Amino acid sequence: MKGIRTTKNGKYQVTFDHGIVNGQRHKPTKVFDTLDEAEKVLTEFKYNKQRNLLVTSSKMSVVELLDYWMKRYVKYNCEETTRYG
Repeated sequence: MKGIRTTKNGKYQVTFDHGIVNGQRHKPTKVFDTLDEAEKVLTEFKYNKQRNLLVTSSKMSVVELLDYWMKRYVKYNCEETTRYG
């Protein structure tokens, strides 16, 4: 699976491609003992990325975070009466 590689010691390294964050490429990695565990985590990451549910560290204020959350999550997942109630 793309994004997983085998390390020299037989473990599996997963690369999480967040894209461009604060003007720089953001690709953190994590090592897992089993391929199944690595695939599960990578699949979950891709699912969340596709639905814009990922949170990346940045210098965002609370107001900006709430605005982002309202536009990216609440707008699509909550009833209109919940959004404005």
